[in-house]
Amino acid sequence: MTGETRGPLKRWFLRPPRSHGEIIADRRVSFLELFYDLVYVTVIAQAAHHLAEHISVRGFAEFAVIFALIWIAWINGSMYLELHGREDGRTRSIVFVQMGILALLAVFTEHAADGGGPAFALVYATFLAVMTWLWYTVRRQDRQDHPEFLPVTWAYATGMAVSVAVIGASALLPTGPRLIVWAGFVIAWIVGMLLAGRGARAGLNPGMTPTDSARSCSGSWTACPRLSVMAGRSPPG
Repeated sequence: MTGETRGPLKRWFLRPPRSHGEIIADRRVSFLELFYDLVYVTVIAQAAHHLAEHISVRGFAEFAVIFALIWIAWINGSMYLELHGREDGRTRSIVFVQMGILALLAVFTEHAADGGGPAFALVYATFLAVMTWLWYTVRRQDRQDHPEFLPVTWAYATGMAVSVAVIGASALLPTGPRLIVWAGFVIAWIVGMLLAGRGARAGLNPGMTPTDSARSCSGSWTACPRLSVMAGRSPPG
């Protein structure tokens, strides 16, 4: 491999993420991102399998908590791609790493509310750890290009690190307390996202401007529950 070839290839794989606030307003969802969404369909299908075999108030509550955890993972992965991803080797490799972790997560999702809970928590914490590192690289890039966004990226990266610790520690808990911790984790994330959304509407988080691809991603996600229920439904009679 010549130096002329090595240079562009190195840049294709090692190019830093887009800085916080560098929005591409007319960006479209790539085929790789759609494939990424389909991996989540597989994970949710496993959760739906558990619900199909435990039709009860408790079963629905367990499904709701696990579904919300998967949704939070999707929010993190999709928003990173939306706000900071590029059409390069680094971003595509990151997507494939995430899909590999999610495929492993799917193995433990069906029994996440009982015996598979510790393994689910450890794999899920691994996914969050990868996302924490990605958001930290954004903060490092912001330090050079957009220091005005440092408070936003620092707060988010810190929240992600706390999330890794909470979910990882939940693997040590019995089933009941573990599900309670997960439910509290979900509530905390929903409250945090609502506050962030309110700040964006008030102009406090200008880097969170929605784009065409973000709206398209949201539309594809709404189909996930329907697809997963069909995939997780037990065969008739």
